[in-house]
Amino acid sequence: MVPADPLDDSSAWRCPKCGFEVGAAEATSLVAGLEQEADQLQQRQAAEVEGGGGEDLRESLELLLSKMGRLLHPNHSAAVDIKFSLAQLYGRARAADARLVQEGRRKRKLCLEVRYKNSTVGDDLI
Repeated sequence: MVPADPLDDSSAWRCPKCGFEVGAAEATSLVAGLEQEADQLQQRQAAEVEGGGGEDLRESLELLLSKMGRLLHPNHSAAVDIKFSLAQLYGRARAADARLVQEGRRKRKLCLEVRYKNSTVGDDLI
């Protein structure tokens, strides 16, 4: 979902695919809730990375990213922050060779998405 009029804070938010619309207050509350959930998970990140783990955190962040993907534009700043956090976590845990390859592919995909977001101005919203 994206704001119908990005320059108007009171604008409704609309899904560009199906046209579903919610009011500005509901959209703001929804985004704030997702961002709060992301903040809580990311606060765990430093401790998990230092300890060499992070598998549970990665799963939680992937679930949150999936939820965000159904509600927000893929380049929403909250989703990009989660992708960046996930990219940092993948490849850190000790795992079997096959799993390392799979994690490496996921990490590469996330890095490309973050890089794309940071190299565009938002033409994809139109």
